[in-house]
Amino acid sequence: MLRRYRDTHIEVAKWSTCLDPYVDPVNGALGGLRRSAAVDLICFPVDSTERFIDQDGHMRLTFNELEWVCAGETRGF
Repeated sequence: MLRRYRDTHIEVAKWSTCLDPYVDPVNGALGGLRRSAAVDLICFPVDSTERFIDQDGHMRLTFNELEWVCAGETRGF
């Protein structure tokens, strides 16, 4: 997917999970690829449902409320 969709911003989100074990494998998969779009790893905190989803089902949050890692490098073609 990373090779085929090089212009697509890809985000992988995990719930209450340490992202550290995923960073090296993702960076390894990205090694040498020329991509114009980012690949992000995101961790939602365990209490995300209570914190970010209102009674109407709308999700409201800011990036600084999540653990966020941008993997690899993004380069123009």
